[in-house]
Amino acid sequence: MRYTPITPIITDDEGLRFLHEAMRTADEAWRGAMAHGLPDEVVRDLVNDLIEASYAYQKARFGRVRVRMSVAEVLRGGWKV
Repeated sequence: MRYTPITPIITDDEGLRFLHEAMRTADEAWRGAMAHGLPDEVVRDLVNDLIEASYAYQKARFGRVRVRMSVAEVLRGGWKV
């Protein structure tokens, strides 16, 4: 994955690994779309997919969402991996 700074996870839990990979893929998608100049609406939809994937991963790993995100925050660079 060229655009995502999220490192792969090492775990024996297949479900957690799947959710983490979905989060990495969603991060790759919005960053790639942004880099290739896709329309803002498409990029925002892809960022929303990242947020949903992140929330699913956090709920599986921690039992709750620990880090809240917004589309605007991610696009401004306020969300760090």
